[in-house]
Amino acid sequence: MLYLLKAHAVLLLFAAAYCGLLRPLTFFTLNRAYLAFALLFAAAYPALPMPALWPAAAPTPAVAWVLAELPAGAPAAALPAPGPDWPVWLLAAYAAGAALLLGRLLVQLLSLARLRRTTRAAMGPGGVAYRALPGVGGPFSFGRTIYLNPAQHPAPAELAAVLAHEQAHVRQAHTLDVLLAHVATAVFWLNPAAWLLRRALLDNLEYLADAATLRTGLDRRAYQYSLLRLGPAGGSPALVSPFSLSTLKNRILMMNQPVSNRLQLLRYALAGPLVVAAALAYSAAHAQPVANPATPADELFAITNKAGHTVMKLAGPAAYYVDGQPSSYANLAKVNPAAVASVRVVKPEQARPLLGTDQTAYVITTEAKKVEPAVVAFNEKVRRVALYRMGIDKQGEATLTHDGGPAVTPAAPLQAKPAGPKKPIYYVDGKLVGSEPNNAVKPTDIASIDVLKGAQANDFLGSSSGADGVILITTKTGEHSPEVMAFNAKVQRQVPLTGMVQAAPAKTMAPADSTEKAVSPMYLGSAGLAYITKHYPDARLVGVDQIRPASGGAPRYRATIVIGRRPGYITFGERGEFISESYNK
Repeated sequence: MLYLLKAHAVLLLFAAAYCGLLRPLTFFTLNRAYLAFALLFAAAYPALPMPALWPAAAPTPAVAWVLAELPAGAPAAALPAPGPDWPVWLLAAYAAGAALLLGRLLVQLLSLARLRRTTRAAMGPGGVAYRALPGVGGPFSFGRTIYLNPAQHPAPAELAAVLAHEQAHVRQAHTLDVLLAHVATAVFWLNPAAWLLRRALLDNLEYLADAATLRTGLDRRAYQYSLLRLGPAGGSPALVSPFSLSTLKNRILMMNQPVSNRLQLLRYALAGPLVVAAALAYSAAHAQPVANPATPADELFAITNKAGHTVMKLAGPAAYYVDGQPSSYANLAKVNPAAVASVRVVKPEQARPLLGTDQTAYVITTEAKKVEPAVVAFNEKVRRVALYRMGIDKQGEATLTHDGGPAVTPAAPLQAKPAGPKKPIYYVDGKLVGSEPNNAVKPTDIASIDVLKGAQANDFLGSSSGADGVILITTKTGEHSPEVMAFNAKVQRQVPLTGMVQAAPAKTMAPADSTEKAVSPMYLGSAGLAYITKHYPDARLVGVDQIRPASGGAPRYRATIVIGRRPGYITFGERGEFISESYNK
């Protein structure tokens, strides 16, 4: 659409300059060149690569998602239903009109070819060859062939004048101009300037042929009277312009017009160059500066919370995905910020095998489509390697949380709300459940627990995660799942596991209090695991036994740890609170 708008504007300028400055002049050859150049330049001008006249301003964020517009407790709004794409419909209608006119031109060419097969070769005065038409029709030429009906020109002088006129068309290759004019009006059919320039071009071709005919020595007045006697003739092909009433008067006027003074040539210096200069200056003024491939322009957008603090600031260039589909940076401005359910950040080394891109990937999910199966499946793949996740809490605040997976220092600055005391992060069957264990997991369902502490946890989460260790829980129902097995294998390859608790068959211990009996399998609360991680960072957790008093009451959990080769026991309450500890000397 932008191409067509520019081309139409240039055509209007050329038509206005021709009608105002050049049409009365008798410099027919210059007029022919001007008109042909106007049609060609209008077609090529919008595609010309124009450098900017001045440097671009400093880049500013093109997208600013402010989630403070959400009322407290309100769900995110759905994206508005897309309306009809009017530019596409308008372009399709315009293309249909152009195709119709181009098809009409093709039909006219085929009709002319059929007409040629009905003619016969003949020779006129002076040995001029032509094709004799079988029926009524005016003289015309196309390509290098002249067509006429000799019965309509019985006088030898009249026939000689007609042949001289058509010979001028043939020698000066006027058929090329005719085809150019018809194609231009088909492409720019909606612009009246295109039709005006076509009529001017065809008229000017007749002026050129008349001038060439008179230079052969024919009497001007006698030639004009012969034109009047012939008049417009029917039956000629629509593609050509024979003697017609629309041009006859103007042709006679131009033959009687005094030769233009050479000073009038200055008009051409005003008409053509000024139009071209104005068009090029406009394009240069609105051209985008060409970015240096080595230093691409930044792509920036920010996400803020109610207090106006930046929750997430993304910097590009990067790869963008909206609801599981590849998108572009420009299209992010079309996404309603109130409809955003989550934003995930995937680092380049993880995005390469997952998404096929070597750039940081930003995966955006809207509320309207977050439950669609295709989007859920795509997000599940991304979730395993995503670095950070942005969501909306119950008060409508934007929040930034770690989304799991091995983390690296993000390529763009990320800011989150101040964190409280450090807590370990829990994974259940390869899925992140946050800083508290999943209450739905029963102790009897646990198959194994892996613990990452210190440097290992930092390698897994990233040094800036703010978490105090990682606890990986595998359930009995999920331990043989391909996804869980792949996740555990990936963790094992990335970092050596510090310790592992496995559910063992039930066994009887010799409890210190004879009123208690020990049973297994076991479960250890998050507070207990945090206590072991903090106070015994070099210990190996080898087992947990549940001790239920015979007299009833809350159960206790006895954890067996090993420091070097020295075993030890730590007793915890039902919620993981520390009770006692002892070591075998």
